[in-house]
Amino acid sequence: MTLRQLWLAWLLGPLALGIALVCAALWAPEPAQRFDGAQVVVIGSSLGVHAMPLRFHLSDGRQVRRIGLSVPTEDELLTLFEAAIAERPSEVLLEAAPFLADFAFEQPKGCQVPARGLRQALRSGQLEVVDRLRRLFGQRTSLDGMLEPRWLDRPQDIDPTVMATFYPLTIHPPCLEERLARAVAKAQAQGIRVTLVAYPRSPYGKARLGAQQERELTEASRQLAARLGLGLLVPSAGWTDGEFTDHAHLNARGRARFMRDLGMWLEQPR
Repeated sequence: MTLRQLWLAWLLGPLALGIALVCAALWAPEPAQRFDGAQVVVIGSSLGVHAMPLRFHLSDGRQVRRIGLSVPTEDELLTLFEAAIAERPSEVLLEAAPFLADFAFEQPKGCQVPARGLRQALRSGQLEVVDRLRRLFGQRTSLDGMLEPRWLDRPQDIDPTVMATFYPLTIHPPCLEERLARAVAKAQAQGIRVTLVAYPRSPYGKARLGAQQERELTEASRQLAARLGLGLLVPSAGWTDGEFTDHAHLNARGRARFMRDLGMWLEQPR
């Protein structure tokens, strides 16, 4: 074998292996039951991760399966929602805020940003390939959701530097509302009850958000629920900073309270 052939083998070997791995990943099937066939499915952000366990049972025996992503896009939530519908649960709880507001640190913000759709499509395509490779090797993917929080027992801890990256929000109608409406209609046609969820925010978080943006986000959530013909689960009043780990994520005490509210909502007579 000549030196040139050795160099070609050295270069082409890893390339061929990489192509083979990507092809195998692309052919790998999607999980048949992302929500384990649970009767009640909860989809949303890290707020839901702090608000309830990954899996639990209601007092009426129904299993609940929650998937929460750190900072989900509308496309990611809708992909999960569509996967849930395919599993035919009796109920789906879908967090409203990610469809209506972008944090200050998110790029792009709002629906009218030039090339937003292209940028989101490229990101989704890259994530899909990476996720399939992860699944091929038995690793968690971007849509598997966050695990149980490690610091549920800590008191509220605020980092002003981090807080400055959250607010002000960019509040807007859902960029993918037509797709959302189609998914809701499909769910309802199958007898699946869909509810939008608004999670509580601490007094500190409300002060940083500001009264005007709080009103705007609340009204946007109500209008979205009305347009889709859905119920809206809103938190009870009187939340304190002592029930949060930061400006918006519940601690163990806050989770216990939210779980009581959630149980009352899910177990009320239909």
